[in-house]
Amino acid sequence: MSMTIRRPFVTSLDNGQRNAASTAVKQSAQEWPCTVTKVEGSIVTVSFQVQTPFTLQTMRIPMFGPEWVRYPIQEGTKGYAMAADTTLGHMSGLGSSTVPNTDQKPNLSSLVFMPIANVGWSATIDPNKLELYGPDGVVLHPTGNGSNVTLDTSTISAAANETITLTVGSSSLVMKDGRIDITGAAIYLNGALAQTAGPNGGTPTAVLGGTLEVQESIKAASIVSGDGVHLESHTHPVPDGTSSAPNPNT
Repeated sequence: MSMTIRRPFVTSLDNGQRNAASTAVKQSAQEWPCTVTKVEGSIVTVSFQVQTPFTLQTMRIPMFGPEWVRYPIQEGTKGYAMAADTTLGHMSGLGSSTVPNTDQKPNLSSLVFMPIANVGWSATIDPNKLELYGPDGVVLHPTGNGSNVTLDTSTISAAANETITLTVGSSSLVMKDGRIDITGAAIYLNGALAQTAGPNGGTPTAVLGGTLEVQESIKAASIVSGDGVHLESHTHPVPDGTSSAPNPNT
């Protein structure tokens, strides 16, 4: 006696379609949550954070974003793997350079890492402003090794191959190699002024194109001097003795 179970054709057809669909889903890439375990520039190795009946290996995948913005992704960064409809190896450089066709199953080769927000993040300084920061600071620079502005935990520095210019209205500060130009209707120095050496370590020099005026408060302190001789009290030998000190009222 035959043990074959006979089913209606429609039922068998439906089951076959379901099995085919299930197989197709299993072969497709899954957009699973994951954390970063290793960072190599803009390529990250991720560990999938899901429970499955089979073992998931860590995987190297590209991080989302353009070349011109480099995110300081760290080990432990949380996110998920986005999936494209076909392999991305020819785009990321992690696979064959051959352009894939739509019949190829992407599996996990179509994944891209996308970080997501977390309630444990620090609060923003101002929610109405763009905020950029990294574990050690921020660097702004053009493509290649040109000028740059660097902000780290204790210093803000700017470097340029030719010129750094700060402009406010008609006032400006221009820094060039070997020269600094300060322009303004009035320039105030609030603090001690010292010139310790001239160009290339030579003798200090100072050239004034206008009148030098020492205010009364400075005169009273008797600190205007040259080679130890005070301007307010110095004298000169004359044929009949010694001259008197300068009269500040003449």
